[in-house]
Amino acid sequence: MRSLIVAIAASVWLAAPAAAQTILKEEPAQGALRYPQTVLVESRRCPAGHVMEVTGGRMPSRDSRSTDAARSRSRRCVPR
Repeated sequence: MRSLIVAIAASVWLAAPAAAQTILKEEPAQGALRYPQTVLVESRRCPAGHVMEVTGGRMPSRDSRSTDAARSRSRRCVPR
């Protein structure tokens, strides 16, 4: 029982740093982020204590004539 508790505590302790995400100084270049990929960026557009969360977009296929197929990059302010 004691070893089980120690093993659980050790796994939680080792997993905690993996959950942290790096905050970038500037937004990645257009096309550098794929659609579901998300990064945090320091931005003056967000209020104090917040960072900008940027989610990559995707371009429409060359065959597509509608602009609905494209999904633009999205940005929103989230608490640190």
